[in-house]
Amino acid sequence: MHKKKIITYILGVFAFIIPLIVFFSPPTDYDGGPMLAYNLGFFYPLIFLSILLSIIVVFRLRYFKKNNTAKTLLILSILPSSYFLLLIIVKSILIANEPEILDLEIPNNTISLNVNDSLEIKLHGYTKRTLNDNEEVISVKIINLVPYINDTYSFKDGGKFTVRTQEPEIFYKIENDTLKIINEGYEFNYFNKTRIPLPYKVENIESDLINKEQLKKLNFKNFIWDEYYH
Repeated sequence: MHKKKIITYILGVFAFIIPLIVFFSPPTDYDGGPMLAYNLGFFYPLIFLSILLSIIVVFRLRYFKKNNTAKTLLILSILPSSYFLLLIIVKSILIANEPEILDLEIPNNTISLNVNDSLEIKLHGYTKRTLNDNEEVISVKIINLVPYINDTYSFKDGGKFTVRTQEPEIFYKIENDTLKIINEGYEFNYFNKTRIPLPYKVENIESDLINKEQLKKLNFKNFIWDEYYH
């Protein structure tokens, strides 16, 4: 019995540590190929391993009927795996209920901005089209903010502007080695919570509060969508 308890403790430790390793090792490249390799070669194998270990730990709790402290610790050890399991289930439900996605991404304008000697930021604009349940095409405008640190691609430290309306606005300028972005109409999200803090600032402003002429006088430039491709 003592040996079985020790094995259960060891399984609990691994069930706890593995999800933490995954959490603190996010992908560094969000393009299709590298992201697929990350998911199939790292994320899902380790997460499913931790879930399997957690299930084994649950079944072995019977060896600790009179030791409530040990049982509590073992239950806590499976919480990270339970979190990822819940995340996978919720994500699967959301994907199952999403409209069918047309594999159609139409590239648009791309702007390269040299913020300082070590940082270049590119704004990649493109249109993504989806098909809803009524077979109506929905167009989503997306601008990826992608940093290059010392000429090294660093997608995870950037963010994404997304909008479904037809008249969004983004104004930008570089000042004091910092990229300033005025955003109206887009939803902005960082790609990763553990990103490196970089010298760019996004300020969200309501459309009725934007003075375009004043922004032009302050040397802000407008991100222009190419109407031919969009």
